[in-house]
Amino acid sequence: MKNILNGIPVAPPLAIFNQTTINQQRTTINQQETIISQQQTIISQQQTKINELEQENIQLREKNEKLERDFQQLKFEFKILLMKIKDMESPPQ
Repeated sequence: MKNILNGIPVAPPLAIFNQTTINQQRTTINQQETIISQQQTIISQQQTKINELEQENIQLREKNEKLERDFQQLKFEFKILLMKIKDMESPPQ
């Protein structure tokens, strides 16, 4: 707000200046609060996704461990079968 007296700009009364400044600061604070709220929402969503991915990772590790155990068992059984085949192929003594 500017007043003009005899063609010369005059500063507005201090109370108006202060109120304008306060209003601008309130607007800035409100904008910052909105931004912070949006960021908190994003962080919350990201944390939820992280938790979901961690759970999925745990499940995949457990599946992998089971597959590894199954594979080791199959290897063992395969070796036994090979030994039996060799025994069957070898001539009786």
